[in-house]
Amino acid sequence: MILKLLLSIAYRYLWTKHNFGFITFSTIFSIVGMVFGISSLIIISCISDGFNYTINSKLSKVDGHLRIYNYIHNKVDRHEVDFIDSLISLNKNLVNYSSEYIEERALIKYGSVTKSVIVYGVPEKTLEEIFYLNEFTEFPPVFNNNNSVIIGSQLSEDLSVNIGQNITLINPIKLGFNNSINLKNINIVNVFKTNFPEYDRLLIYIPLKLAQDFFNYKNNVSGVIVNCKDDKYISTINNFLNNNFQGTLFSVSTWKDRHSNLLKWLNVYDVPIKLIVLFIIIVAIFNSYSTLWMIIIEKKKEYSVLLALGLSKNKISIIVFIQGLIISIISSAIAILLSFFILYFEKIFHFIVLPDDIYFMSYLPIKISFMPFLVYPLLTVIANILFIYFPLKNTFSNSISDSLRYE
Repeated sequence: MILKLLLSIAYRYLWTKHNFGFITFSTIFSIVGMVFGISSLIIISCISDGFNYTINSKLSKVDGHLRIYNYIHNKVDRHEVDFIDSLISLNKNLVNYSSEYIEERALIKYGSVTKSVIVYGVPEKTLEEIFYLNEFTEFPPVFNNNNSVIIGSQLSEDLSVNIGQNITLINPIKLGFNNSINLKNINIVNVFKTNFPEYDRLLIYIPLKLAQDFFNYKNNVSGVIVNCKDDKYISTINNFLNNNFQGTLFSVSTWKDRHSNLLKWLNVYDVPIKLIVLFIIIVAIFNSYSTLWMIIIEKKKEYSVLLALGLSKNKISIIVFIQGLIISIISSAIAILLSFFILYFEKIFHFIVLPDDIYFMSYLPIKISFMPFLVYPLLTVIANILFIYFPLKNTFSNSISDSLRYE
């Protein structure tokens, strides 16, 4: 019964017209300020998480999770491949797929245009199981024959070629030796687009057998590439292989090792953005604090009357806390709904378009997760309630008689 009375008084003091004509407007304004502050923090957090997730996901897909190679020689023979496969099989419950691969530098020529490229020689199944090219191509990534090649969209544009046309593959190592040039005409069977300019410009994929013959690998390969069933298993497999490779010439590198500078940049840029939005919330909380302060000053006489009628100081304090809680809860609820709808529609319809040569994606990435919708509103409510202490302390600084005499 008493709680219902306190709620009624708190609601009445918060929304009814006051002697200061702008206080009710200020209450609404403080709610609006907190709504934009909380929703901005949620939205930016989900965009930042989405950006990080998209970049990490793309890099791990087009690069493979782990690569095992000989750090002295650039070739791994069949016996060594079998040894590596035997170790990987011990963790087959964590590994999705593993494959041999060849990685070499070469030149691509079409007409008068020549470009330097990185050639990956892989089995056909590796195109989907390791590099996920099915996510970056319009058609299924397959090698129609042993002279097939899949190139990036930027390379296709630079050479002015498309699917079905032939290009010339040149081995630069043999240029100038014995006046011989190692050339191979290969047919473009597909074009991929990852939105990473360097990948789309430099990488090409050819059949493993063609790479072995063209680069004179015989039955050898550059190494073994591994994809785990989940990113969280990468460190486990990495540690296991490194422990078993002690005393050998084998080394293991993860996709994070190969892109450490980019990942550091992603972590650095994330901090100042969230700090700026955090300052927005602090301003909104101070705005709410000033609103409660004005309400308390304007209603000090009414509080004194309530004290004179027998309502304790604790009950008055509860009334003020309820007012702050009402502002915080209403602001948080509206902010959660507003940010969810904005994020949901952006994720579905991609209203915001990005230049893919700068951001590595053509639209604003969104990752909607539970934590931002819970943590930021909850922290705002707690901070707002804590700030109520300061105007509340001023409420009882004068005696009842003084408040009734001078108000």
